[in-house]
Amino acid sequence: MQNDALQEKFALALHDTARSWRHALDRRLKSLGLSQASWMSIAFLARAKEPLTQTELAHCLSVEQPTVVAMLDRLQRAGLVHREMDSADRRIRRVVLTEQGHGVYAEVRRIAIDFRHEKLQNLDEEALRQATTLLHEVDANIGVQQVAQYHQDLSVSTNSGRSPVCCGQGHGVYAEVRRIAIDFRHEKLQNLD
Repeated sequence: MQNDALQEKFALALHDTARSWRHALDRRLKSLGLSQASWMSIAFLARAKEPLTQTELAHCLSVEQPTVVAMLDRLQRAGLVHREMDSADRRIRRVVLTEQGHGVYAEVRRIAIDFRHEKLQNLDEEALRQATTLLHEVDANIGVQQVAQYHQDLSVSTNSGRSPVCCGQGHGVYAEVRRIAIDFRHEKLQNLD
């Protein structure tokens, strides 16, 4: 493929920019005494149309449910959330922001808006619009089901009875993950000309 170098450069820039943005915003929000997972959880809960289940919140954060349970325990002890039984299914717990949690979200939102304005104010508006459109196209091209399939394929390749060190082909896990990521990148970016 002729544009392998460009696609790789784009994928790395996307990854690095997203990571830098999260880390810089996280540093700004440290004054609130919240971890990145905590303030992101509060933001997801505040913006949800109805209270999320613990499983839904784990999906939003792209983490396993036990990770969310431990974090929600901390947020509940801090008085920022509480859990309530689902009215239709008592096995399900929904997570609700408390009044104090909504207050923290207002501060998170204020800091995030200031941060966003500071970082984007000098960018050309049309370039920003085009970049946003491009990122939405990439996101739509990936799709939730395709990402789930990618993770399933990765899990099968490293957990299918083959050694996790060599993946059964004399290659390390890193090489196998890199191969899958390159194939995935090629498949998803090929239609964005």
